[in-house]
Amino acid sequence: AWYERARCAEPGRGEAQNGLGAVAQASGRPVTAAYHYWRGSRAARPFRPAARNFKAMIEILRSRADDEAASTVVLAFDGDAAAASARLADLRARKALSASRLAECEALLEHAARRMQ
Repeated sequence: AWYERARCAEPGRGEAQNGLGAVAQASGRPVTAAYHYWRGSRAARPFRPAARNFKAMIEILRSRADDEAASTVVLAFDGDAAAASARLADLRARKALSASRLAECEALLEHAARRMQ
């Protein structure tokens, strides 16, 4: 709750996003954690450790082959944007993810696509 309050109070600071990532990671939600770490590293006032935490989360997602959202994000960061987009479209069509998790995956796929350009 505190990190969410901090994020709302100062949305341009990356520390709160990093904290939300740590909470998500501790709660066993690696895609959500990666999303918040990425946001923390890209904030108007980025929190430098968030970039390192994001990279570490991508490696954790690699080990989660049974998690469709995780494997979709990894596909995108491994450079296969077409396959990641197709898989995300399938997940959307099957309504396999919650709206918030789908939005997190979409944001991460967009980031991966920009990074690969």
